[in-house]
Amino acid sequence: MLEWIEKCRKHIVLEPSVLILDSLSVHKMAEVADALACTGTSVLYVPSGCTGVAQPLDLGVMSPVKQHIRRLNSSRSVGRPKQVTPAYHRREIFEQAMEGLRFISADTVKNSFHKAGPFMPYGPPNNAAGSPIAWSRDSVVDYTEIVEEVTV
Repeated sequence: MLEWIEKCRKHIVLEPSVLILDSLSVHKMAEVADALACTGTSVLYVPSGCTGVAQPLDLGVMSPVKQHIRRLNSSRSVGRPKQVTPAYHRREIFEQAMEGLRFISADTVKNSFHKAGPFMPYGPPNNAAGSPIAWSRDSVVDYTEIVEEVTV
């Protein structure tokens, strides 16, 4: 993680930003938090055990898109400049991601949510007492205000 921050993240962050990470222990290390803070990045963590709920598109959609981007970047294309600016690199990755998304069908997106398991509007299958957990919009955390505070 520290290597990624040093080699990648710090070169593309031009203004304060928010990075949403899962609760993997390496993501929560003080060194990682400090390195991200030095890039102007605030971190929000997806709670443990909520990846399937919070990131249902990770495997079904993002994984194929990332594979597409890696394939395209496995060798430097002929028309790409030798010296790439961060702005050029962001634009290039964005265009590659959009191209990769064109290969994702609506059924793939739907299946990603089904594979993540029952969640909205049902909540996790059972709580500690074994009864279904009710879900309501009021129980969803809205990070909009936090993100706006960080980016202002």
